[in-house]
Amino acid sequence: MANDPSKKPTPLSMIAGAAGAVAGYAVARYAGPMVWIPLGRALLTGFIAARLVGPSAEPMVPAFAFQAGQTLWMLFGAFYTGQYQTVLADLIILAIGLTWLLARPGLGPVVLLGIYQGVSIAVNAAAFASAPAGSVEHKALLVHLVFRAAAIVLMFVGLRQVLISRPAEGTMDEARDEPPLAWDEEPPVTPPTIPAE
Repeated sequence: MANDPSKKPTPLSMIAGAAGAVAGYAVARYAGPMVWIPLGRALLTGFIAARLVGPSAEPMVPAFAFQAGQTLWMLFGAFYTGQYQTVLADLIILAIGLTWLLARPGLGPVVLLGIYQGVSIAVNAAAFASAPAGSVEHKALLVHLVFRAAAIVLMFVGLRQVLISRPAEGTMDEARDEPPLAWDEEPPVTPPTIPAE
């Protein structure tokens, strides 16, 4: 995904970037290794996905990476604790949604994953509120909440880029099966066939 060097960041995007950096630093200081496990997996899956997807799915790679990193963290936790049943539904929804997100980026997978992440935020927020501050559970839930919120934001940012990059149906920008003819070229003429008697 190439960035346009002629576009300068807006003041709002600079403020949002600075606020994100400060919030990220604060979460990392509080949660410690709980952040690095899913973040490391997110970076790895993002690196791999960026090399495997086509240009139409490139805007969705950050959203995919955040959710895939979190999914791998949940899978690791399920193996470690032996509680597969608690995350089985999550893993199935995420496997379907993330595959769909990269295979056919668009509104459908964003809505599916957005609803999933929204419901999960509500569940995690309730557990976060009742967990003792400073506990491993509290830190892990904070990281889950941050990753889920980031996934939603990144999906909608990616969806906007996907929709902007797609040509509108019925326009001259639409992809064609064959290249257009030059003005000075004649179209190929096929002689009519004469039916046999």
